[in-house]
Amino acid sequence: LLPRIDQEGRVLATEVMVATPAVKNQIRERKMNQLRSTIETSRKDGMHLMDHSIRDLYQQGIISYDTAVTHIHSTDVLGPKSQPGTAQR
Repeated sequence: LLPRIDQEGRVLATEVMVATPAVKNQIRERKMNQLRSTIETSRKDGMHLMDHSIRDLYQQGIISYDTAVTHIHSTDVLGPKSQPGTAQR
């Protein structure tokens, strides 16, 4: 839960990993370092990274840039500091 800037309260940022055969195999073979890449490339299977959820919340003007960079794994996802709604997707 991240603090909102658009209104009082907090907003949920999520990460979803689906137990596809590739994910199951990576876990079984203890290839945890590959899971992030699999989640990132498996959007069609309903997966998404926390970074993308945080980026979307920032771009929608729901959370601040400072909150985003504090909780994001890779700041490259955000791009340069900009006004909400202007960052590239």
